[in-house]
Amino acid sequence: MEKVEKNGVERETEGFLSPKRSRDTTSPPPPLFLKCGWITKEGKTVQNWKRRWLAFDNDKLVYYEKENRKHPKGKILLSAITDVHCTVYHNYMMLQHIFCIVTNNRRYHVSA
Repeated sequence: MEKVEKNGVERETEGFLSPKRSRDTTSPPPPLFLKCGWITKEGKTVQNWKRRWLAFDNDKLVYYEKENRKHPKGKILLSAITDVHCTVYHNYMMLQHIFCIVTNNRRYHVSA
């Protein structure tokens, strides 16, 4: 038993060890990407074009809303890609260099 004074009142408490909580707030280092840059990507649900930060590593394409974001909006595994081809896509933005990335689940229209 140990005597502890709290708010002017002396109390007896049983001694116990509490696990130490880690206060390490450092985040892990950002992943290393082979190439990064801005693209314009057509939305999945609302088919408008949005600017996205695209990062490429050995096994996936990852896209973010902004360059400094930690959580991606989406990713495309390279192993899931079944086809990539250039496409002609007419819209009001007059985007150039549009290509289509095809997976079993979705088609991604991207302008770079």
